[in-house]
Amino acid sequence: MELSGELRYHQAHAIYDEALLTEVGQTLIQAVESLELQHGDWTSFDVEFADGRVLVGRADRLLVVLLAGEDLNTSFANVAMRVALGKIKKAIASGGLDASGLSVGASSAAPVMFPQMGQTQPPPMPPPLPPPLPHAMSGSAGLDSAIANLSLNNSILGASGLGAGSGLTWTGSNPNASGMFGTSGLGGSGVAVADSQSNDALTRCSRALARAVGPMAKVFVKEGVRRIAQGAPFTLRMLPALVADLEQQISDTDDRNEFRKSALQSGK
Repeated sequence: MELSGELRYHQAHAIYDEALLTEVGQTLIQAVESLELQHGDWTSFDVEFADGRVLVGRADRLLVVLLAGEDLNTSFANVAMRVALGKIKKAIASGGLDASGLSVGASSAAPVMFPQMGQTQPPPMPPPLPPPLPHAMSGSAGLDSAIANLSLNNSILGASGLGAGSGLTWTGSNPNASGMFGTSGLGGSGVAVADSQSNDALTRCSRALARAVGPMAKVFVKEGVRRIAQGAPFTLRMLPALVADLEQQISDTDDRNEFRKSALQSGK
């Protein structure tokens, strides 16, 4: 799957057909954006839902998603995920795999070899999905709603950071070299930024706000930019006014002061 949410390849249980996986994928991307907003770059995380667990790993602009039942051997799955991600990253670096999609490059490039498999296809789920519950037969209610509600421990999404056993592995601080917002607009929302410095300021502001209010921070920032910029591209000189506007979303005095300090600091 691409970070855009487009499904490129799947080898899933019959109940999770391509249409359902695509629908859930769009929701999963929203969860990924929320996590990046708060924690920066990442390697892998997992989400629990009523009938199982979803493991997500990242290799450049591609996501590897493992959909499994409740009896998943987590240790095995994590090892398999790490090995698969390593193979994919190596294939991208060598030109055997296009980071923008699963298209093979030159014929001489080495194919992606997944763990315990001697062929160029993902490994079977360890173990296979159990028969779905009756209520799961219609649509994506169980899985989709679990991801939409970000069914993760508070230690993952809260200000307390990443606790042991949280299911997350973070490796850096900048999710996209081009920035979270981009100079051409804010996620297609019509909110534009003037330059890369303004983009960085918005990203920093969003992450600071997310530590206080959670995943809704990105929405609040978009709305705040629209109020402050009035249709013009967002610039650095608008940042103090935006911070003052967004402070109103934080009720705790200490959190508000910390947000102001973090949002107004100079980016490195």
